Amino acid sequence: MGRLLPVISEHKGGEIPLTREQLKQTFTNYDTNKDEKLSWDELKSAFKYLKSRFPSIRTELAFHKCDKDENGYIDYGKEMDSLVAYAEESSTVDASFWRLGIGKLSIGDVQRLEWDQLEAKIRRWIRAAKVCDRVLFVSKKKLCEQIFENLGTDIEDACFVETVKGSAIQLFNLFEAISISRRSPEKLFKILDLHDALMVLML
Repeated sequence: MGRLLPVISEHKGGEIPLTREQLKQTFTNYDTNKDEKLSWDELKSAFKYLKSRFPSIRTELAFHKCDKDENGYIDYGKEMDSLVAYAEESSTVDASFWRLGIGKLSIGDVQRLEWDQLEAKIRRWIRAAKVCDRVLFVSKKKLCEQIFENLGTDIEDACFVETVKGSAIQLFNLFEAISISRRSPEKLFKILDLHDALMVLML
């Protein structure tokens, strides 16, 4: 676990985007009694370590998807492989935000940026908004529908909202901060670009 600490300590907000091998290593490390299976509490602790926003929900979803024999444990072997694949797939939004340079910024942080820094953030925000609209949020929605296909749309929708809520707030914080900042002519065209990207998300 020590090799992962620098990655996790440097990451700001959202679940840590790790490789498949790093995820497997993390889950194995949280098999505290070394019985070659993960209990609900052990898996929840692992998701907490990975800075999951909703570790209890992530654990519940993981057991629903990966505990194939329904014995209350994620066993080593095929179930562990399924868990790693689930964790890798379901952290796509946070990992993509990290790669796209969309960090966790408060409204105050945004308002303190110089215009050239803010302009670069707006370009990244627009790119991230397009990726979310066309790929990430769509794939998350489909994943929730697959997991809860027999439990009704209310549960599917609640799962989807909880999964993407933190990332969506990150996106909209930038727009809100700019909307209440001091107006100036040089900002006009970039703000219009931002407005167009926001409208696409809301349609």
